[in-house]
Parts: sequence; structure tokens; C-alpha cells
Amino acid sequence: GSKLAHKFQCFLHLRVFASQKLFILHAAFPIHTELDFAFYWDLAVHTSGLTPRRRIQINQRLSAQPQLGVGERRKVIGAVFAATVSNQSQRRSRAIRNTAFRPDGIATRLYGLLDRPFSYVP
Repeated sequence: GSKLAHKFQCFLHLRVFASQKLFILHAAFPIHTELDFAFYWDLAVHTSGLTPRRRIQINQRLSAQPQLGVGERRKVIGAVFAATVSNQSQRRSRAIRNTAFRPDGIATRLYGLLDRPFSYVP
């Protein structure tokens, strides 16, 4: 019993921590679509989140290209997250994971997620 309770408690802490990172991402770069939400959740669970350095780099890239659509915006955000991973093999893995959240990616093919409007309420 106690090992299972401990694992469940760790899971709940991870979920709360990831939710906080998701909220920070959403506050900086609002979620507009189902794919945005899935992408941000993946970033929240598998990365250290939106650091000040990442936020600055993303803002610089997005401000240089103000007419980007939601898919292109995710690509910019994903590129910054991948580039700021220090371990080279993890950096490559992050870049590959990011492709799942493109309109033709695996998140669409397997789960039916699209760039449909999505209302995220934290």
C-alpha cells in the first residue's frame, strides 16, 4: 500500500507542476487550438518550462515574423525549446517530438487533434 500511495502522490505532484508550467506558457503565448494545447502540455511535462531566456528568444523570433499562423508559431516555439536543451541527444529528441504537433503530425493522425479552436481555461 505505501509504495503505491507514494507513486500516486508523486504523480499528483508532477501533474500540478506540469499544470503550472502549462499556465505560464499559455500566459505568454496563448493557446488557440487543440494542437497548441497538446504541444504545450508536452512541453510542460517533458521540459523545464518557459524560462526567461526561452521567452526572450521566442519573443524575438515571433516579433520578427508577426504574420505567422498557429502552426508556424508552434514551430518557432518548438525550435527555441529544442535549441536550449543542453544534452545533444535530448535536443534531437525534443526536435523530433515537436514534429508530432504539426498539422500533418502524429498527434493529428493518431488522436485526431487539429488546429481547431480550443478554449483553455486554467
